[in-house]
Amino acid sequence: MNNSTEYLAQQYQLVLGSRNVVMEYCHKLDEKLFVKLSSFNDKSISDLLVHITHVYTLWLGQFALKREVTFADPDKINSLEMLQQLYENVNKLVGEFLKHAEQTSGKEISGEAGSPPQRIIRSPFEIFTHVITHEFHHKGQILIMGRQLGLAPPDTDIIRF
Repeated sequence: MNNSTEYLAQQYQLVLGSRNVVMEYCHKLDEKLFVKLSSFNDKSISDLLVHITHVYTLWLGQFALKREVTFADPDKINSLEMLQQLYENVNKLVGEFLKHAEQTSGKEISGEAGSPPQRIIRSPFEIFTHVITHEFHHKGQILIMGRQLGLAPPDTDIIRF
């Protein structure tokens, strides 16, 4: 790997450490993962976890790698094991994205995105930063939802104490 993709790979390892804490927390929530909360537009923690995977799939798979992609139906995800499989798929996709970024020497990626669709051009660094900051945004919401469901959240920051 070149320096920039190595940096992104190291950064993703930090994301995985934080994500693992969230997933352990989700184990404690058990069936509460699927409780729809009116304070979150009748979405559940599971719904948000699936949404996070959709954003990785959209930006890394469809936009950057130009693949036909399918998205999991949040209503058909009914176990933590199914959620974990979605994240295993995300991990593979991240690896493929980083390999592609290395092979193309970090060349900017162009395509259509948004609604209505607009032509955009972004670097692999920008795309990768977008998907991981998006995950962290929703991670905070997941922890708030868990607190509303009665379970105090753990420290999920990159630097944990």
